[in-house]
Amino acid sequence: MKDYNIQLKVRNNLLLEKMRSLGHETAASLSRASGVSQTDIGAYLNLKKAPISIVGVSPTALKLCDTLFCELEDIFPDQHLYIGLDNNKAEVTVSENEVCGILGGAEPDGLIESSEEKQALFAAIESLTGREKYVVEKRHGINDSGVGATLVDIAKDMDISIGRVRQIEAKAIRKMRSPSSEIRQYLYDKT
Repeated sequence: MKDYNIQLKVRNNLLLEKMRSLGHETAASLSRASGVSQTDIGAYLNLKKAPISIVGVSPTALKLCDTLFCELEDIFPDQHLYIGLDNNKAEVTVSENEVCGILGGAEPDGLIESSEEKQALFAAIESLTGREKYVVEKRHGINDSGVGATLVDIAKDMDISIGRVRQIEAKAIRKMRSPSSEIRQYLYDKT
């Protein structure tokens, strides 16, 4: 049994930093200055709403850019210009060693400490189809420079839509999380 529960929340740091640099510490402050509702600002901060849709750029996103004296690309990560997150929260249980690694500023590779875990991860990736493997490796920087590619970049590489890349990635992750996957079996055996 793991001793610690960590709750993670992904937020739009580009927008947060720009807000703070101009003295807006809260969504309410930015809402008063821009005329954009706190609800919309919250959705942008939590990456749940994309500023660009098939009908064009959102007027609320343009108001934020005017208020913050910047372009969309300055306050939204490339991978979220067109697609918002369905869920920006996660919970994981970890051991004391894993907590120390995370809080101690360990390198991302240090979070997968044992070679057995790495082997299980790579075995799970190998069980994917060619397209799934390509998307997962590119998206998460595996077997590359360690820097993940955006959905847009992968879609261009594969000459398919961004939505299709997202579907392929989601299916691959579901496969890797399935009870029969190598990585899941390894982690189950350890508990």
